[in-house]
Amino acid sequence: MEILLFPMIPRGDTALISQRCIERFGSVIGVVDADYQDIVEAVDIGEGLAAELCLLGEIHKMVREGEWIRRLGEPVVLKNNPLFCKEWVFK
Repeated sequence: MEILLFPMIPRGDTALISQRCIERFGSVIGVVDADYQDIVEAVDIGEGLAAELCLLGEIHKMVREGEWIRRLGEPVVLKNNPLFCKEWVFK
């Protein structure tokens, strides 16, 4: 978890945030697959960081479900996330 957070918080202490995330959601996968609002409220982190974690979750979901290859070049809509409520195209 700390490795994922370090680029998002390069000068901050990622240990405490990582610990809170894992305690609340059980695993790294649990964190990135969690709902945006749950991350913001349960872990008490900023909206920007929660949005980045949700983006990782959407990418993980596409890879896990085999959608990555099939949807390459198609719009990807990130749902339930006010900061990423537009379409992203992966090419």
